[in-house]
Amino acid sequence: HDALPISWGFLKNPIIFKCLAFIFLVVYTPSSSQTKFYYYTHYLGFESDFISFTNLVGNVSVVFGILIYNRFFKHMDMKKFFFIAIILDGLATLTQLILYSRLNVEWGIPDKVFVAVDLFIMGFLGELVSLPILILAARLCPKNVEGTIYAIVLAVHNLAVTSSGITGGIVTQLLGITEHEFGNMFYLPILAATFSIFPIILLIKLDFNQTIRQNEEAEDEEVNVSKNSLLGHDHNDKVVEEGPVTTENHPVSTEEEQQEGSPYIAAH
Repeated sequence: HDALPISWGFLKNPIIFKCLAFIFLVVYTPSSSQTKFYYYTHYLGFESDFISFTNLVGNVSVVFGILIYNRFFKHMDMKKFFFIAIILDGLATLTQLILYSRLNVEWGIPDKVFVAVDLFIMGFLGELVSLPILILAARLCPKNVEGTIYAIVLAVHNLAVTSSGITGGIVTQLLGITEHEFGNMFYLPILAATFSIFPIILLIKLDFNQTIRQNEEAEDEEVNVSKNSLLGHDHNDKVVEEGPVTTENHPVSTEEEQQEGSPYIAAH
């Protein structure tokens, strides 16, 4: 019954609100995955087998990103890591300009090789950005309402994913890009890289370590209060169970009564 007020108090915290806004902005980048699919199949002439292979490459890159993060970056300062990862992810997005301008052909790099390598790099960097977001979401959750708060954070994440797809579709339509017309594909990665700058602006004002530390201190304080309350409750229960010492429970005998009732004294 306390989940609702605790959750509402959590969301009203300005620092938490900024963290949620940061998560939204990191994920919210105009998506052009459907447009790129048509570009690969209709313009570059990729077969369905190669498209399936690119999906495999993407999945492998995600696993590789998880392993690299756990091996080298899980103890790194989160703010510093986010800054580096977002910059690299934005630069990786711009590599698509090489494909759309056909520079890779001039450099002697086949389209399939370039696309496979580019997808692996982008999937790897994308996972490096997404994984600490989930870790941050888990560490921000207050005690006793972890499931509720984590669901709210993931809802913000999923809202950003959906919004990025909708925004990408609108931008694609405004640029006049269709399944047979790809003249303005050049602008899509530029726009996506531009959107990656916005979370960096908010990142400067955030201190994740301080936020997490405050949350952990609040949890420790709550645990201590609960322990003290429990100890006080047990002590009161013990006193009530034993009851006070009175003459009714333990009558006090006088000296004469003790002498008369003692067989040793009577015999002597």
